[in-house]
Amino acid sequence: MKKLHFIKLSLAASVLASGTAIANEDTESKIANLESQMAALREDVKSNNLDTLSKLHMAGYANVDAIAGSDRQEDGFTAAPFAPIFHFQFSDRVLFEGELEIETNADGETEIAAEYATIDLMLNDYMALVG
Repeated sequence: MKKLHFIKLSLAASVLASGTAIANEDTESKIANLESQMAALREDVKSNNLDTLSKLHMAGYANVDAIAGSDRQEDGFTAAPFAPIFHFQFSDRVLFEGELEIETNADGETEIAAEYATIDLMLNDYMALVG
């Protein structure tokens, strides 16, 4: 009787041990898969062309002119200029700033012009060279 009980216990222990081994192999394969995915993500981040110091900022303004109560013209809207301003910081020391002006002329055609563009070189905390 004791021998039969011992056989049952050893059979149960071997089943549990094999289940644990299968679970460990599954966990190890999942960990290996995640590590390979992390390595691929690291390579993607390293291959990014932009420096971590590079930044793009956008600003700008727009306005609309309205005419009302004039005997010479109909009531309504005339010019609607839009001027986006772009700032691109290449590094801590170099900054590009440019403004476009987009507006309609008297004939209703759209005109696009570069209002200004500058490159700023930060020489130190107190001095910048702008050109």
